Amino acid sequence: MHKPRTGENTRYIGQLPDWPAFRYDANALAGPLAQVHRAQGQLMGRMAALGLAQREQATLQVLTQEVLKTSEIEGELLNLDAVRSSVARRLGLDIGALAASDCHVDGVVDVVLDTTRNFDQALSRERVHFQAPPAGSLLAQTDAFVQWFNAAPVGDAIVKAGLANLWLVTLHPFDDGNGRISRAVGDMALARAEETSADGPRGGNMLSSASTALARRYSANAKPITTNWKSRKKARWT
Repeated sequence: MHKPRTGENTRYIGQLPDWPAFRYDANALAGPLAQVHRAQGQLMGRMAALGLAQREQATLQVLTQEVLKTSEIEGELLNLDAVRSSVARRLGLDIGALAASDCHVDGVVDVVLDTTRNFDQALSRERVHFQAPPAGSLLAQTDAFVQWFNAAPVGDAIVKAGLANLWLVTLHPFDDGNGRISRAVGDMALARAEETSADGPRGGNMLSSASTALARRYSANAKPITTNWKSRKKARWT
């Protein structure tokens, strides 16, 4: 965490001369990452053991919670039935009577499904509906982010997912929804790490909901993210 000395001018992360050269303590992350990879393997094993109908219901539940929680973090409470129905329609699942369609809910669902089911497609400014505010270097910085994101990960792919979320939300390129889009892009990176595709061996099943975990620990996570905003050393946040 960066603490300016008395009289020192505060410089934010995007103003540093070698931005965005992120640094993190690999030793500090080794233990937590090992736990994450072990949990991923166990979850994949359980999903593989389920029948098709059970996998579909598990995917429906995870996607529904992801949409609800990523919106809740933004202070927006969506209707559970509307979200569940929207997800079911897009997955082609029969869950009986469906709630009425909601264009806003459908839009959030489309973003989550696009990033988690089409994770193997290249990211682009157009794909995330980029709108550049009047900032001289933002376009070039966003292009640099997209190029980095589409490149093969150097090191652990889970770390890259965390940095992708942090980098994009730091750029803050949208008029609204920066946090939600950044979490969706983080989910896209996690899906790449889990290698779950719509036509792949696990049938496009989303194995976990990062937003659900973040919402559960939001009060604990908000302060580290804020206080580390002026530093590129991210072990505590990740």
